[in-house]
Amino acid sequence: MSDWVAIVDDDIANLTVASHILYKENLKVSAFKSGKELLTFLNHNRPDIVLLDVHMPELDGFATLASIRARDELSDLPVIFLTGDEDIGTEAKGLAGGADDFIKKPFVPEILLLRVKRTIELARLRNHLTAEVEKKTAELIEKHEQIRTLSIAAETDQMTGLLNKVSAQEAVSLLCKESQGILMIIDLDSFKLVNDIYGHNAGDKILIRFAEIIRSVIRNTDIAGRMGGDEFLAFCENIKDESVINEKARYINDELTAFAREFLGEDMTIPLGASIGAVVCPDEGRDFLALYQKADEALYSVKQNGKHGCAFYWESRRPNVGVAAQGSSHAMRILNERDPSAEAMVLPFEQFRLVYRLLIRLNRNYTIRTAFILFTIESENGDEKLQSEVTESFCRSVALSLRSSDAVTKNGDNQCMVLLLHTDIQYGEKVADRIIKDWHHGFDTHGYEAKYELELI
Repeated sequence: MSDWVAIVDDDIANLTVASHILYKENLKVSAFKSGKELLTFLNHNRPDIVLLDVHMPELDGFATLASIRARDELSDLPVIFLTGDEDIGTEAKGLAGGADDFIKKPFVPEILLLRVKRTIELARLRNHLTAEVEKKTAELIEKHEQIRTLSIAAETDQMTGLLNKVSAQEAVSLLCKESQGILMIIDLDSFKLVNDIYGHNAGDKILIRFAEIIRSVIRNTDIAGRMGGDEFLAFCENIKDESVINEKARYINDELTAFAREFLGEDMTIPLGASIGAVVCPDEGRDFLALYQKADEALYSVKQNGKHGCAFYWESRRPNVGVAAQGSSHAMRILNERDPSAEAMVLPFEQFRLVYRLLIRLNRNYTIRTAFILFTIESENGDEKLQSEVTESFCRSVALSLRSSDAVTKNGDNQCMVLLLHTDIQYGEKVADRIIKDWHHGFDTHGYEAKYELELI
């Protein structure tokens, strides 16, 4: 199809000459004697280029060009000014107003044709590049949204909508290092009786409502997560007043009791409630694990003194009694998990390495048969940030599918390490294949592949 040129000039002779030159090159030409005629024409037509005379009565070239550029659908239409004016200021004004080029009168056929064709080609190239950039941008936005959705799903406890254990620990650990506030362990009292008497569906309803109550007593900027079972975690930033947390504890217990009686019946006799152990950061330190242990000790104090309340850990108020004097039971309680999760342990790399080294030592004297699996996530697009997020999600999905006796860690941006205890090569390969299959089935993994290597240690 021929390129389409619109020419505007109040001089009929100039229109005739320019049209003749262009016709000879098989270009389609539409000629107009004024800017108004061109603007009317452009209401329903779009040529490939406009050749526009600068000096015309009524509506000159500058005003006509301004009207063209004011229309969104014509803002990128190529326009070349035609002028016999030798004033450099005229050319500068035209280029500043959005003209693509200038052609001097009288016309030199070769120059007219070269500039028209070159301007059309440049406009098409620019439009093509713009379309490609918009396409790639849309693809990246879509991919990022997919990864974000995948990441949110991997970070969220499916039942309650709060952060899951790993994500909550990571978020609160960061706040402990950089901010101040109060860390709380919130535990449901006598929850097991709900499952035993009313069934797990009723228990799930209680957990969901309990999570809603916790969310209602903290701000949107605070962190809340489910650590597993009936244990929850919260961090209220920029709060140090014990009375504020005590009031939250009273509200949580009142709301929980009211819902339980409404949902389970007024004759419900289970002593359902919430116990809270709290610790102030950075007054009692900034290390998350150390703070968590202190909050857990405060929680134990509540449990031992009637439950349904709140207690704070203060090092300065503790009795001056050593661990040995408190006995092994106390020490083991501190070391032990309060509510062991059914999923594999997700460990920081350094802790995973210590477990690995311990297993190596144990294997010198005992036959434990532990499999080491190294998963590598490969990406087609090469985006390191997105790949790291996908690998993080992969590691978490692995943890959910393994036994509580297994261990998982993320290594770098594209690897996940797994320790499977009491297994062999054949079973380990089945587990690895199942993990990859479930990952592809349960998540949007387009553009990513997982491969693995397996050895016994």
